[in-house]
Amino acid sequence: MGCLKGKSKTKPKPGAYECTKCDAVAKKKGDVCKAKKIKDAEKDKKKDIKK
Repeated sequence: MGCLKGKSKTKPKPGAYECTKCDAVAKKKGDVCKAKKIKDAEKDKKKDIKK
């Protein structure tokens, strides 16, 4: 699949994949262009940044 252009398919939680280019989040690795698996620590950082 191509780039989601920042439109996430799911919430950023551990086990999901995030695109390093556009920050879109998906459950399957093949759904984002540059996939990086989300870990617990990364999820907590994103919550702190949004506050």
